[in-house]
Amino acid sequence: MDYIDEYLVKKIVKVCGNNCLTNNLRLTCDILENIIKPPNVKEAEELLIKSSKEGNMEDCYVAKQYGATNFNDMIENAAEGGHKEICELAREWGATRYNSMLEQAGKGGHKEIGELAREWGATN
Repeated sequence: MDYIDEYLVKKIVKVCGNNCLTNNLRLTCDILENIIKPPNVKEAEELLIKSSKEGNMEDCYVAKQYGATNFNDMIENAAEGGHKEICELAREWGATRYNSMLEQAGKGGHKEIGELAREWGATN
């Protein structure tokens, strides 16, 4: 069971206050781990693109955790959708296509994100 699962178990137990529940939760997590396979890298990339378009920050983190690395497409999709925080995250993770970001922000009508792309070095 990974750190996140353990953290959630502890949080649930804190609320419920039952050690028996803790053991059942841990067992359930272990069983689910064996049933549900994590996404492969291709699926993680698809999730990254979809979640950046939709503005779903949490799923962007999940996609990266499972191997997604296409942060340039991420920044472009986030810019077109008007998702500033995801643009910032993509840059933090290594995205560098600021000219494309600027173009997509313009396409989506997101002036603030276009200005951000210029701050970061877009020249178009």
